[in-house]
Amino acid sequence: MADYGVFNSLMNNTDDDSTVVKKTDTKDYGVFNSLIDNKEEEEEDTIDSLLNDNPNNNIILPETITPDTLKNDKLVREAAVRFARDKHNITDISEDDAFDNFIEHFRSFNVNELTAAGDWNYISGVSADASKINNFTEQNKQKLNDYALLYRKFSSLPNWHGGVGSTLGDYAKGIALAPSTLVGLIPMFGWGVKGGALATTQAAKAAVGQAVKKATKDSLAKKLGKNFLPTNIVNTIAKNPIKTAMAIEGTAGGLLDVSRQNVEMTLGFRDKYSPKDTAIGVGAGMAAPAFLGYVGAKMAASKAISSLGQGRVVDDNLLSKIDKNILKKNNTANKKADALLKTTETNLLSKKITETLPALDPEKVAKGKGKFGEIEEAENITPDFVLNIDPSRTKRVLAAVTEIISSNKAIRNKFLKNSLDKSTNTWNIRAIEAVSIILKEPKIAKKSREAFVEDIFSKYNITGDDFANLFVAQFSEAGRQLKQASQFKKFMNTLSDDVTDLLGMDLETKSIIKNLKEAAGKENVREFTTAVGEASEFGFIRGLARSADDLRLAAMTSQTGTTVRNTVSGYARLGADTLVNVFDRAIGTAVRATGKKDVVGFGFDKPNDDIFSLVMGLTNKRETTAIDSLFKANFHKQASSLYRELRDIDLATGSKNKKISKARAIGKQLNALNTVSDNFFKRIAFVGSLKRQLNEGYARALNEFESTIIPLKNNTPKRKFESTIKNSNYTKSVKDSLLNLDFKNKYDESFKTFQSTLKKEYDIIDMIKTDRFGKYLGGKQGGKLIQQATEDALYTTYQKTPDSPFAKSILKFAHKTPFLTSSLVPFPRFIMNAMRFTYEYSPAYLMMDVFGQSSPLKGAIAQTRAGGTKNFQEIGKSLTGMAGLYGAYAFRQSEFAGENWWEGRLPNGKSFDMRPFFPAAPYLFLADLALRREKEDPLRGDYLSLTRESLQALSGTQFRAGLNIDLFDDGVNDIFGSTDKDFDKMEAVGKLSARVIGNIMNTYTIPITPVKDIYDTWIASDDARIVRETKSSDMLSLFVNRSLSRLPANYRIEEILSEALGTRASDEYETPVKGEPIRRYQTFTRQFAGILQSQEKNYVEKELARMKLRKSFINQNTGVPEADTLINALLGEWTSTYLSPLLEQSQEYKEADNDLKKLLIKTEVAKWKQDIKDVVYEEQKIKNENGVEVSVDKYGFNPLKKAKVLKEYSGNKKQFLNQAIQAYESQFPESIRGAMDKIRNTDSYDWDIIRAFAESYENGFEPLTPSKSYPSIN
Repeated sequence: MADYGVFNSLMNNTDDDSTVVKKTDTKDYGVFNSLIDNKEEEEEDTIDSLLNDNPNNNIILPETITPDTLKNDKLVREAAVRFARDKHNITDISEDDAFDNFIEHFRSFNVNELTAAGDWNYISGVSADASKINNFTEQNKQKLNDYALLYRKFSSLPNWHGGVGSTLGDYAKGIALAPSTLVGLIPMFGWGVKGGALATTQAAKAAVGQAVKKATKDSLAKKLGKNFLPTNIVNTIAKNPIKTAMAIEGTAGGLLDVSRQNVEMTLGFRDKYSPKDTAIGVGAGMAAPAFLGYVGAKMAASKAISSLGQGRVVDDNLLSKIDKNILKKNNTANKKADALLKTTETNLLSKKITETLPALDPEKVAKGKGKFGEIEEAENITPDFVLNIDPSRTKRVLAAVTEIISSNKAIRNKFLKNSLDKSTNTWNIRAIEAVSIILKEPKIAKKSREAFVEDIFSKYNITGDDFANLFVAQFSEAGRQLKQASQFKKFMNTLSDDVTDLLGMDLETKSIIKNLKEAAGKENVREFTTAVGEASEFGFIRGLARSADDLRLAAMTSQTGTTVRNTVSGYARLGADTLVNVFDRAIGTAVRATGKKDVVGFGFDKPNDDIFSLVMGLTNKRETTAIDSLFKANFHKQASSLYRELRDIDLATGSKNKKISKARAIGKQLNALNTVSDNFFKRIAFVGSLKRQLNEGYARALNEFESTIIPLKNNTPKRKFESTIKNSNYTKSVKDSLLNLDFKNKYDESFKTFQSTLKKEYDIIDMIKTDRFGKYLGGKQGGKLIQQATEDALYTTYQKTPDSPFAKSILKFAHKTPFLTSSLVPFPRFIMNAMRFTYEYSPAYLMMDVFGQSSPLKGAIAQTRAGGTKNFQEIGKSLTGMAGLYGAYAFRQSEFAGENWWEGRLPNGKSFDMRPFFPAAPYLFLADLALRREKEDPLRGDYLSLTRESLQALSGTQFRAGLNIDLFDDGVNDIFGSTDKDFDKMEAVGKLSARVIGNIMNTYTIPITPVKDIYDTWIASDDARIVRETKSSDMLSLFVNRSLSRLPANYRIEEILSEALGTRASDEYETPVKGEPIRRYQTFTRQFAGILQSQEKNYVEKELARMKLRKSFINQNTGVPEADTLINALLGEWTSTYLSPLLEQSQEYKEADNDLKKLLIKTEVAKWKQDIKDVVYEEQKIKNENGVEVSVDKYGFNPLKKAKVLKEYSGNKKQFLNQAIQAYESQFPESIRGAMDKIRNTDSYDWDIIRAFAESYENGFEPLTPSKSYPSIN
């Protein structure tokens, strides 16, 4: 009979091999009696241990055996079935299929580094659990024996057993699913061909023998090159595909071999680790890509997919031509600027201009001061918004301003006489004032003002963006200098809407100018200064705290796993928006059929990709690159706004504090990969939006021609016909084409010619080839397209600044309060965009129109009618949301859905969290509610859980790493939600504070998480993978352990620090619903797949999830974390071995409704819970050889006694406990450790004495003196 110590009397086990807990004679199980009485004793087949068959403990294995002999081996077949069940969660499988599964698995083990790591994680955990004495010991011994048998037998098979085709097929599958293969498919890493893992198999070693020899002779540094890891890692990876592949494959081969050796040492097949074997794996991995020419394959594939779309390929010659044209234009413009500024008169004028506006001083820009680094931060003036341009561009803008002012003799002379009135700190006239006055004139330098501005832009290769920057720069300078309200008003009155329209300024700049004018009109200096500061959303005072928080936020998104999740989310958004386009154009088709021709539908001859513009932007890399290059060259302000890294993090630039600048630079480097992924999707969304808008513009232009111009062709006088054309919205080239065509006599021919001309006008590829891109899109009409495309791209990546003043104020408050708000909601901009998405991509967006004017939000139809969209995108969004809900509903009914709404399930039975993959969360949440309603399952748990889950789903926030809302949730539950209240809520508040601060410190170590994941997955012992308790009565230990949790070997570090600092290493996390330790297997999946696997749930866990019940339903907290750990350890074992199978096999339970099921579970737990607690109490009172209770020896106090005292003296009796503690602290001051004001830290108190004191006070007596003895708590 197995000996379970104190557990024997409780569980009454009678068979050494039994894993089913029997009832005791004194227990009545009510409706469960029939199940317990009829339950037969389960027997398990066991096999002799194989660990002693190899006394030399080396890697010598049995002689080769044949596949047929192995397949007929009864022990192997039975072990294979159990292995399929235990390792792969396949519960219903034949022996033949189990055998095939076993062979395929170990083939994958040989070539897939993650499979090897999974086996190491599995077997190390099984081995550790098999050494413990509990109800799972025999099960784990069986698992260990099964694995040892299968591993050993597989290793004895010949290399190509089962046939070449079958062998290669299994190996190919293992290779294809390996992380190193998948990483190699990422464009920035190159399309690598898997070699490293394959090279480490027995079958392949002979084939690549020479490569291995050469690889092992050369050092890793020589293979990679000494310059392999420069500062810009991403660029290096892209430029060195072969070296990158070698590094990836070499690492994979090495890690695979480390896992293999770990497994063999655990099984006893090897007595020590061999660095030489690992070196062979690394060398083989590095050598293989050099012999496999994958670069050519990548280039060929890239070229093939680039031809998709409209069939017009942007080849390398055109890309090269674009680059050369950009350089040529800049060089020509620079020469013209130099020539203008060198003349005596203009030189004097330009110097005067830079005096009034230092941002136009090229020398200061060259020295890094031109971005208003000199402006005091206290003025709330944002450097990032103003002249974010290079010195040569600054010079060209200065030349343009100089020429504009020179064109008006009177203004020029006035400007040359300009002087600074030191008493008022004002100039007679400022640069922008002069420019605004001149550009109001209908004629400038004998040209129309439109033609004059167009010539200036062309001559100096600048755009309206540059003048937008210039205007805001002048406002910033004025905000710093002007001191009187009247001066603001005079300054702002020079600006007019027609000037901003003439310069093609974007809506953002126009909005800023409007706000400034309104503030100036009120003659309120403070309000004007504030408005200047709000010229950018980032006009906040920065300091060290803000910078430190920015660095922390950057660290939170630095993992490759974050990039993977964002990339998956990006592709999902592209798919959703493509479906939006389908619905949009389908509605457009129906509308066009009614005679309304100014919308786009199916079959309409469009100049650009339309419905699948996003897909084409993804596949046609050259076209996307060409458009993006021209966008950046011609619209640098918009491009800077679009591609600003870390929009939720990068709050401002230009700080004079070197520490802040350095922290910001580190943050950018940490997010290099994330920025690459982010900008990738922005480019695609931007190009897609631009194409669709051009198509819609073409439809409107063609409709205008057919409805306005054509009716005039017959009986309209020529002068009126020409006047109508000149006043139309067409560009000059289109107007000229119209005027030269003979519609009256040659209508059909003229119409086709015009239609072709008009179509080319809106053809983005034609714009590129004819060098019209910047000119057309920089004009009055084209500028709106650029602005809208920029906003669409930001919205697609959930980074658009909200339009609502209230939402903007929330953003400002969040960023003004470093650590405070960001600890709860670190990325508020994302949340606002996610909530907007959740609303717009849902049926509610259409349904809101039913409420009409009474609705606080506009619906899709109202938005369309209001002109917020030219086609039917808004309605398409709502219809796409309906499709998303339907898909989520189908998923929640599938075998791949987990028990909780946010969970997906893998074939191995493990689950993972899908919330990080936005926009999955809102659809899964709502679909789960619908499914629960259909099945009559509970829709919610407690209100706190419902609020939390709703917020998570609708806002897209996962509340994971660095988000203290998880901790506050736990803290509130600890303080207010437990039945056994802590004697002092202030102590609980203190512990919560320690956890929060530790969590903040923890987030700075998130960039190290990939290293920890590699260590935990392939190298670490089982202890490193066991989930640890995050609560403790010792605040210092709580802080230290939480801060270290993301470091490799963190548990070992905790143990070392416990000896040095007196802290306690964290306990294993114990849950009342599971008996075995909770482990994180293959944590590297977090980095390459974006998911973290959770262990399979037992029946009780599934039932709690289905009924929306917390684990506290089984056992509520006592208020003493250590006591909870001790109780949950035994309670979890009882739940797994008794309660879970009991419920699963009870027909009475299954037929009960949910309310009765809850009652039955509660009743069963209540029958056993006190007995279990009593066992734990007695066990912890046992004294060691030094006469110290085991719990006191471990914790410094007896947590169970503390919990008992807290429960006994709660409520009306709490006053006696408070008196007792005060008396104890007075009589034993040396026992108080780490007390902080009113926050008590009671982990070193003797609770026998405290209880005696409390009892004395309760009975009306003073407590005993310290010399007396005190009874022990029973």
